[in-house]
Amino acid sequence: MYDVAIILSCVKQARQTESPTLVDSFVDDVNYTAIAGQFAAAQFETIEDDIVAMAKRFAPKRENLNAENNSNNNGGNADSNRVDPPAGG
Repeated sequence: MYDVAIILSCVKQARQTESPTLVDSFVDDVNYTAIAGQFAAAQFETIEDDIVAMAKRFAPKRENLNAENNSNNNGGNADSNRVDPPAGG
């Protein structure tokens, strides 16, 4: 929907160069741009939600990472001053 609104805005802009005194093309362009803006905001929110869902699905669980590091590095004793290593290695 966003792409269609942008394409229609481009068509109106092309018509503005051919007929610069036709006010209708300017009005239509403003409206198509506003519609594209509304779709862009909705599209961006959806993308953010998708990224969060993917991160939750594929990122290692923090408690599992801590348990592995604590048991491997200090005999299972938790060190509250130690910083967790970055995920992914």
